[in-house]
Amino acid sequence: MKLVLGLFLLVIGSEPIAAINTKLSIDELIKGSLPSVYDSKLFWQGELYSVEFSPEKKVPRWVSYVLDQSELESEGVNSESEFSKPHFPAQMLTQKNDWLGHHEKRAILLSRPQIWSKHKPYQMEAMHPSMLVPMWPEFYEKGQWARLAHHELNWVKIYKKMVVITGPVFDQASRKLSPYSQVMVPTSYFKIVLIPYPGDVRVSAFLLPHLKKALSTSELKTVTVSQIERLTGIEFFSGLPLSLAKQLKQQKDPLSLHRLKQKLYKDKY
Repeated sequence: MKLVLGLFLLVIGSEPIAAINTKLSIDELIKGSLPSVYDSKLFWQGELYSVEFSPEKKVPRWVSYVLDQSELESEGVNSESEFSKPHFPAQMLTQKNDWLGHHEKRAILLSRPQIWSKHKPYQMEAMHPSMLVPMWPEFYEKGQWARLAHHELNWVKIYKKMVVITGPVFDQASRKLSPYSQVMVPTSYFKIVLIPYPGDVRVSAFLLPHLKKALSTSELKTVTVSQIERLTGIEFFSGLPLSLAKQLKQQKDPLSLHRLKQKLYKDKY
């Protein structure tokens, strides 16, 4: 009996996460979740993405996007006339030389999971050099990046809609991509997932070491948004009320363990 009870607590989480309530609407939560912008000339907001570029490191400081379950079930926008081609500021453009000489690492887009690639807006916005980052193939294809992208697809089916903010983390060990390049290689990547429901706002944040090996799902490191702020210098949830933002930044919510709450979300929303 004790063993069964122990397994039950492990599945649902031994310490239930307290719900965070707010009077803000879903749209207000999504809009307010954007990080603060360090330089407006290096910030761009489109139909599907928001991105701030770092000219010193030649990669995005952060990228934000919304995942919606309804998009998984649609055919997407297929006509260019239905979607205006994005215009990025010149300061956000990288040069061809920036990506020369990277024989082992690949140029990967900080974008939504690949299942959205059939959508014309995805193709036109995401395929832009200001959203490229260097990644080890093992990390992207079989490592924690790939595993977390798989989780995103599962979570959006459960929670219907969510905000994802992702970006690189640098430290003293960070190096340039090659002798010919100004692109800096991150030592880690972060992902923040916000479930924007007023009656039960939830945040889960992950720190993914950029390693040349595959790690299991159980090794995904859950952290707080405050910890990511200290590592990156980025202020998250800058458009939300201070009290709400403070609560969210301290929340450590392992979404993948909320097996029992999944049914509640399906019924409620």
